[in-house]
Amino acid sequence: MFRRGTRAALDAIKRRVSETSSREQAVTVLEEGSTGMVEPDSKGGAGERFSSIARQAAAGELGEAQHADDRSTNVAAYAARAIAKGQEIELAGEGLNVAEDGGAFWGPVDNDSSRSKAEGLVLTIDQWECITCGTCEENTTLVFEVPSGDKAEVLAQDGPMDLIQDAIEACPVTCIHWMGASEVEEHHSHGGFDSL
Repeated sequence: MFRRGTRAALDAIKRRVSETSSREQAVTVLEEGSTGMVEPDSKGGAGERFSSIARQAAAGELGEAQHADDRSTNVAAYAARAIAKGQEIELAGEGLNVAEDGGAFWGPVDNDSSRSKAEGLVLTIDQWECITCGTCEENTTLVFEVPSGDKAEVLAQDGPMDLIQDAIEACPVTCIHWMGASEVEEHHSHGGFDSL
């Protein structure tokens, strides 16, 4: 798991790598920059894995890099994110789709969020439960935002369903939910949904 502030540190490392004149210098920058950026796993190996990947990237051994953005909802973006995560998933078309079990889902990927969206449920964040950790916003800035000094908010009811599901699963206090329109209350952030 990355520590808070890692995005800025990664950007600084990228700048330093781009200023190097050799692969050896780039590897050194990547190894030095990765120290302390990754929480060790139970065996203490996360830092070593990150450094190993950094060395492979600098040596050109990882092939062509794919950038996976956190906002796009087209099939190509879903495919790029799956590749970036090392996942093999079957993608459907955009819009409303039907799974093999007969259940409807919204967008190219079949998951709990895409099924909830297809059912007409409303994406919400319980403001009483939110701890302002920013995990949701780190997954997709199209759908979630954490305003300075405030609780996380839902900006839109539609977006990358894979990343919405990732945000729901990553939330440390499980305050992100899909719920029926009649269940939405004042303490639920529900951007993009007009209550009756």
